[in-house]
Formats: sequence, C-alpha cells, structure tokens
Amino acid sequence: MNLGENSVKKIEGCGEKEAVVMFQELKERDPYDESLYSALMKYYNSHGRYRKSAGVYKEIAELLREELSVEPGAELAALYKNTLERLSKKSECARNTWFPRNAELERLTTSLRNFQRGGDFSSFIICAPMGTGKTALISRFLKDAGNCGIVIRITCYEAERDSPYCVLNQITGGIIDKIQRDRVSMEGKSYRSLKFLMKYFSFKNRGANAGQIDVLDPLSYRHFVENNRQLLTTALEHYKIILCVDDVQFMDVPSMDFLRKKY
Repeated sequence: MNLGENSVKKIEGCGEKEAVVMFQELKERDPYDESLYSALMKYYNSHGRYRKSAGVYKEIAELLREELSVEPGAELAALYKNTLERLSKKSECARNTWFPRNAELERLTTSLRNFQRGGDFSSFIICAPMGTGKTALISRFLKDAGNCGIVIRITCYEAERDSPYCVLNQITGGIIDKIQRDRVSMEGKSYRSLKFLMKYFSFKNRGANAGQIDVLDPLSYRHFVENNRQLLTTALEHYKIILCVDDVQFMDVPSMDFLRKKY
C-alpha cells in the first residue's frame, strides 16, 4: 500500500485544515509522490470541492514540468479529467437551477455597465440560504462580465482563514496569467520577486514553507505587498478587474485590508 492510499484512510475523516496539514507532512518525505496529490484530490472531490481538487493537480503538474521536465502520470491525469467533468456538471446544474432573482440580476448588470463606462458602480454582498439561486445568479452575471476585463472568482475556506495573504495570492496568480497571455509589459524585478514569493503565501505550501517564510519576515511580507500594488497598478492600466469572492467571511484579514484600499 503506497503513501497515497494510506493518507486517504487517514484524512478522510478529518476537517479540511487537518487534511491539508497531514498532506504537507507526508509531502515533505517526497514532494514528487503523485499518490499524495491523488489522495488530497480524492478528499476534495468527496466533499464536492472540485476547484480545490483541480488546483492540487495544477500544483504537482507545474512542479513536475519545472523541476523534472515530465508530465503527471496517466492515473493522476485521469483523476484530473474526471474532476473537471464533475466540476462542469456541477456548474451546469447551478446555471440551470434558476430561481426568480431578476431584480438582483438587473442591479448587478446595471452596476457592471456603469463600471465599463467609467461611471459609478458598487460592490455587492449576496447573502441567502442554500438552494435559493445564489450560484445561478452569480454564474449568469459573470458570464456577461467576462467580456469586459479580468474576472477572478475565488472561494474562501475556513481552513485558510489564518493563512496571511492566501486570497491575495490567488488574485495575483489570476492577474499574472492574464498579463502573460496578453504579453503585457511588466517590470522585471517586481515580476520575479512576486513569482518567488507566491509559493510561500499559498495555503497548500504553508506547512512546508512555514519556517522559511518566518526567516524572510518582515521583508518578505513588505515585498509581497509592494509588488502586488505595482502589479495591480499595471493591470488596471490595461484592464477592468471584476473580483467575485464566495464565502467572503472566511477571507484572511491581510488580504481583506489590502483589497479595501484604492488603487
């Protein structure tokens, strides 16, 4: 029985934070062990966290490509494909389950039009019981919003609430991906510094890098924040940015403080 199979048995009864910490402890023994990533993906899938599961695959895929110049094995790739299929079905179900929330949709759409034209716009908090159409409302809105700039959708989890800049780190990744695809010029030193620091502020890597980030602190935090300000300033010169945060009550405080400021 490999480490991955053992870890599934160990983490299946855990909460998310405990499961991730256990994953990190096992990963330190062999960061290239695909069975460990498979275990965490299966854990997330069993709890309907398909986006998180897909993120785990992307982590190991990037690691293998950058450090070993190989692709993930067939078994892990098949699990990733199955995860994306389940995510697609879940999203499609949400889109097709439409409760009459036309008034809210119209308010969102009106604010989006104003935002596109440079007029007054608003931030919205959508709060309602489960099963009342929140996901369908947001999906319909974001489908139109995608035509006007960078749309970043993030889900906050309670397990990540104590990880500083965890949410900002995900926003950074989304903006950098768009800038790279469009070949927008970005100041080299700032970009390299961000790429270096991002791994330390990832919740997935927090356990493995906790000691290293403490050594870099407070300089690492200051550089991360300052370089993110430069990144956001550059991005706003070229794009409109729409940020959708699910379960915002679980956002880490440093990320919330950063986003409250005007840029």
